[in-house]
Amino acid sequence: MCGRYVLAPVGQVAERFDVQQEPLELHPRYNVAPSQMMPVVVRNSPNRLVAMQWGLIPAWSKEPRTQFSTINARAETPAKSPVFRGPFQSRRCLVPAS
Repeated sequence: MCGRYVLAPVGQVAERFDVQQEPLELHPRYNVAPSQMMPVVVRNSPNRLVAMQWGLIPAWSKEPRTQFSTINARAETPAKSPVFRGPFQSRRCLVPAS
């Protein structure tokens, strides 16, 4: 994933991902940057649309500092990298993007 992305149109996000709750109020965003709060779909039977901050703070970090926040990984490395291995196996979500 790159350092910026777009979320538009937002009108059918809840329908597209079968979200079974009152959806968040979504507005088109044309320059989403790391550390911003954006909607993601989590699968907790039923699917939910929740706001999360873009970035991953490694498990060994004592405090949530942006110095250690990671925003992307190569497709070949998440299962092998110590930073991404745990989240890759057990804490996944869908990030709606255009």
